[in-house]
Amino acid sequence: MTQWLPLTEIGPSTHLDDHLPWTIYSSPEPHDIHQGKLGDCWLMAALALITERPQMLQHILLTKNVNQEGVYVVRICHNGIWKAVLLDECFPCTIDNRLVYSRAARRQLYVPLIEKACAKLFGSYASLEGGSTAEGLQLLTGAPCDRINLHPSNEMLDFDIIWAKLLSACESK
Repeated sequence: MTQWLPLTEIGPSTHLDDHLPWTIYSSPEPHDIHQGKLGDCWLMAALALITERPQMLQHILLTKNVNQEGVYVVRICHNGIWKAVLLDECFPCTIDNRLVYSRAARRQLYVPLIEKACAKLFGSYASLEGGSTAEGLQLLTGAPCDRINLHPSNEMLDFDIIWAKLLSACESK
């Protein structure tokens, strides 16, 4: 990272984005998400899952449109409590004015905004290095998440228990 830049000074990530205006999100797809130079694939994976449910993105992104004031509010569930995180429009950028960390295709801001909100809650972007997708899902949904290892090294899988957990999760929606 070399500089923090406002949206008006951030260049497009590809030549395909040259003509597009910034938007919070526009028909988001999981493959729109690009991780960048931070080891937060756990958060990007959780965000890709959330992207499949636009109503969840709407719940997280309290600011719905890019605005002249450059102020955005993102809701994150941190330590079991939903917190509204106030953000400005400046992001870490390279010397050639491109986003250093996460980005989304078609100049959508939802990915870098959510990443920045998490970095703010955790104290820094560096604090987002390493994590689990379950942690990311808890941050974005507020729901408890359970990880089931389908390839245990030294024990037999009990498929009845796995099936019961899946049914219980479906029934508790």
